[in-house]
Order: sequence, then structure tokens, then C-alpha cells
Amino acid sequence: MVARFERNQWKYRNHPKAYRVTLLDAGHLGQTFALSATEQGLGVFITGAINEHCITRSLGLRAGAEGAVAVCGIGPRAATTLHAELTVEGLVGS
Repeated sequence: MVARFERNQWKYRNHPKAYRVTLLDAGHLGQTFALSATEQGLGVFITGAINEHCITRSLGLRAGAEGAVAVCGIGPRAATTLHAELTVEGLVGS
């Protein structure tokens, strides 16, 4: 997920917490992504533990004006699990 910080700064120009709103929006989108993937029987991950500098350079983003806030992934679930996972049917695995 990439944010255009300038847009939120403009939209919330009289609000000192525009950056916080950006991160909250990313969290809401991530949760919707995870719920939708789970409903489809797919595995999903979301992380904010990313190297923003490398992503900014790789995607050609304008540092300070645009930036990565999270990475999301989706795919088929493994046939067996090593850890408990939450699925549409409930908690499965060890």
C-alpha cells in the first residue's frame, strides 16, 4: 500500500494528525483485504515491517510526498499448517 501524503495534508490541512489518518486508512484497507481473502479461502499477510527506502526507489515514488505504508500478500493456503490459522470455518491447525 502506497500513500500520497500530500493529498491527506491538503484534505486535512487544518488537522495536525493527517499522517495518523493515512495510517488508520491503511489499517482499514488491510483488514478488509484480509477478511475478503479469508472469505475466498485464501491465505493473506499484511505487514508494516518494510524497507520504505528500497520500495520508494523501486516504485519511483517521490520521497516525502508518497510512500509505502504496508505490504500485502495473498495466495492459496498450504495443504497442511504448522500453526493455527483463522479460516471461514474457524480456527484450524495445531
